[in-house]
Amino acid sequence: MAFYWRLKDIPELQATPPAIQRRLWSEAVTRSLAPRYLLLLFANFLLGILTCALAVYLLGFGEHAWWWALLGLPLAGILNDYLVTQPRARGWLREHAGELDRYVTT
Repeated sequence: MAFYWRLKDIPELQATPPAIQRRLWSEAVTRSLAPRYLLLLFANFLLGILTCALAVYLLGFGEHAWWWALLGLPLAGILNDYLVTQPRARGWLREHAGELDRYVTT
């Protein structure tokens, strides 16, 4: 599974003008996430925080482990984007490819 850092690299958006890609991607992300996937996103954030907190605690920082656990938030955000958000949004774009023509003006 590929992870795309920029909108212009997402295969489903390559045929659209750059000015419209952000709007399409935002719509795809919004419409593709069901409540159960929002729960999965939240669980991944908690898992990232707890994993970092446990690692820091085991390394001996003890009482300050929860402050160091905040370092897990960016990691959890990247994993959420890679494992949940991008695959769901790309699937939505593929399913609704016929509807996306309304955005492309020739």
